[in-house]
Amino acid sequence: MSSTNHSTDEQIRFLILNEAEDKKNRNGQGYFHVESYLVWPDGNGQVLEQEYITCQSVLSKSLGPLSEWLSRIEVRYHSGYNMIHFTPIQSLSNISNSSYINK
Repeated sequence: MSSTNHSTDEQIRFLILNEAEDKKNRNGQGYFHVESYLVWPDGNGQVLEQEYITCQSVLSKSLGPLSEWLSRIEVRYHSGYNMIHFTPIQSLSNISNSSYINK
């Protein structure tokens, strides 16, 4: 793991507590340091800086049949997006067309 600091670094604080004790009597604490960054896929390990990423989230169910996806995704490419986040693809409930209700 690299020790280089990236602009997307995050820290997560944790506490170790004994169930019989209150929060005033901590057994320990610390931080997890999470280095979140993307690396170019060419294998040389160069980091892709966050300012170079232009991402758009797409509601997958709005893309229609799979045969129509390419033409709809291509519009995003020509609009300048270089990354697409797709919402989960799942069978929708016949009660509702909501993406949040599974069969």
